[in-house]
Amino acid sequence: MKANKLKGGESYSIRDLFSGDNDKVVIPDLQRDYCWANESNNLVGPFLDTLIQLDKSEDLTMGLVYGYFDPLLPNHLQLCDGQQRLTTLFLIIGSLNRRLNNRYRDILISDYELHEDDCEPYLQYAIRESSLYFISDLVLHYFIRFNEEDTKLVDADSIRKSNWFLHSYDTDPTIRCAISAIKTIESKIEDMDETELRTLGDFITGINNETPQIKFLYYDMDNRTNGEETFVVINTTGEPLSANQNLKPLVINMYKNHMPDIENKWEEMETWFWRNRDKSEEKTPHTSDEGMSEFFRCVRLYNAADSSEFISIVDSKDSFPYADIPFDRVYSLFKLYSKVYSIDYSARHDAPICYNNRNNRGRYTAEQLYALLPTIRYCEHFPDATDEEIRRFYHVFLITAGYQDVSNRKEKDGRMDAPAKRIMQIVDDMTSKDVLCLKNSDKLSEHEQMKLRMIDANINDRANVEKYLSDAEQNPIFNGRLKVILDWCNNLFSEFEKYYRKICSLWEGNCGSNIDTLRRALLTVVWNEYPIVVERKSHKTLGWEWNEWYSFFTRNSEKVKDFLDSELSIKERIENYSDTCNPYYPIIKDGKYLAASNVKNVYTNDTNIVVLMEKERAQANYCIFFNSIDYQKKFLGGRWNTPWYWKGLLYCNHSHYDLTIDYIYEPERGYRILIWKGKHKQQMPFNRLFEVQQFGLFKVDKGTEGWCSHDIVDGEEAKALFQKIANWVDSI
Repeated sequence: MKANKLKGGESYSIRDLFSGDNDKVVIPDLQRDYCWANESNNLVGPFLDTLIQLDKSEDLTMGLVYGYFDPLLPNHLQLCDGQQRLTTLFLIIGSLNRRLNNRYRDILISDYELHEDDCEPYLQYAIRESSLYFISDLVLHYFIRFNEEDTKLVDADSIRKSNWFLHSYDTDPTIRCAISAIKTIESKIEDMDETELRTLGDFITGINNETPQIKFLYYDMDNRTNGEETFVVINTTGEPLSANQNLKPLVINMYKNHMPDIENKWEEMETWFWRNRDKSEEKTPHTSDEGMSEFFRCVRLYNAADSSEFISIVDSKDSFPYADIPFDRVYSLFKLYSKVYSIDYSARHDAPICYNNRNNRGRYTAEQLYALLPTIRYCEHFPDATDEEIRRFYHVFLITAGYQDVSNRKEKDGRMDAPAKRIMQIVDDMTSKDVLCLKNSDKLSEHEQMKLRMIDANINDRANVEKYLSDAEQNPIFNGRLKVILDWCNNLFSEFEKYYRKICSLWEGNCGSNIDTLRRALLTVVWNEYPIVVERKSHKTLGWEWNEWYSFFTRNSEKVKDFLDSELSIKERIENYSDTCNPYYPIIKDGKYLAASNVKNVYTNDTNIVVLMEKERAQANYCIFFNSIDYQKKFLGGRWNTPWYWKGLLYCNHSHYDLTIDYIYEPERGYRILIWKGKHKQQMPFNRLFEVQQFGLFKVDKGTEGWCSHDIVDGEEAKALFQKIANWVDSI
């Protein structure tokens, strides 16, 4: 029985798997459909080409086969992985058998099944009943031509015309793919003579060789529970695991003579990638193939001659150039890769190396490659580097990639720039394995140079300094960029601590409305820039998004330092402030205004008007400050729209009448109120405008009817008249 024949960790041939009176290889119902010959990606042709081209005198291991034996069916190998390869080989053997007068019939079906039982072949496709019956009929009537009628089936196209081919078979993707595979196989072997066919078939099956040359390594899943878990992991991707399986025999055949342990090394890689596969999502689980394929891509990128070649490889779907990159090079990089991959980087808050990028098609991002590839180069250059030394090196480049654009691009002069490729060369500049030797390297950002110089200047307290800096890098305001603080410190770690603690105490928590008091205190100082200019926006901000605060720090560096050095508390700054000419004066003195502003945005004409926004958009303004006097959103009331500003005036349109009020200020004259019509002629006319004479207004020539007040010095008096006139209009 196979339960005794197949042992985990040992190699078996095709004839070992497909043999015995009652033995079967079962493709269970949890497996995916056969898909190696689907329309979008036919892998049967390349697979068969590989077998044809191989040196038939060499042994070959074709990868792992995962399975288990159910105690209730001890002769039936329940296949967990290897379905696509074994099915394809079974179809190849069947096609060869047709051409060679049943030479391989014993590998397709046993004598017992053929003559005494139910004519069930060794391969049991139990995904669904149609697949199961089709494979049985295919073996019986097409591959071995059991009766006279079967001789009429001349090629794969005739299968659908046979009397045993049911209409429902055409809806089964496994059956459609199997027929497509047979067509491909037949086209590949149609011009081969009998000797060539026998050579190929005997090589695959090993029937004339006491020690078959093609073997599989069997991995025993032990029981149904483990097996079903593996089914889910391996067989729900819907993608053929092809690239590496096709690559493997080519590589092994090329190097076996001078690298006798190549098969073991390949299996070592496959096993490692299986153990480190993506297990994060139940719905889209991975196999070892995804990780291994991404590793091979990294090998190509690592060996790229220049940035142009690097960029061409990034999205390339070309096969791995195994003839150009020797396997010993691949294997040595695998050892480095697995070492780098397995290190715990969490002490510096660095994410683990992981190819499982759901938003990047399962590939490493440009940011990840920027840290990964130089680190592999580092490990290759310094093979005795400790894990901690590797962590230090890796951290520098991963943190840089978090704030610096490291995407591949075409420069203005036409040159291609691949930052990850370019930065790999930095290892060649290193005079020691200590990353501190790069503290003055112009290949590093100034941020990283300064951090390294700080660590170097405090080398006796290195572990503490490194931890403190890596903690500070996590502050979302700075996002790894600490130069603005380091500039103040002259490499004195105690100074860095002092300033960073003060920053954390002021810009604390999520920096939302909880720091409104700080915002008010900042408005008491004349900065290079505050409020903060928002890129590509018409408004400014008192600081809300993290990048806005970073902009504040960098544009006001020395003044921020002075602010932090001051003995004045933020409360004292607010209480002691007395400059009523500051257009932000009301906001400084009364916290209610900022409390009502959601994201602390302002519009300003940079003179005497400030609009504090309730929400982000201008149409939702909360309050206008005109010469430090507040004009609330609905201060006019009635049917007057929200006022807005233009140059040195406020204006407000009526929602019903064709009326507009301009509220004008000129330093040499004071305030004037101008009410006029003609701006919105589609609205109701207002025929009693002349009655504003009662408020002391006089008629002016504006091209339309308009009435203006005399100059008013006092702002509150002008505001009261503004409201009185608006209320009078609404009363009519």
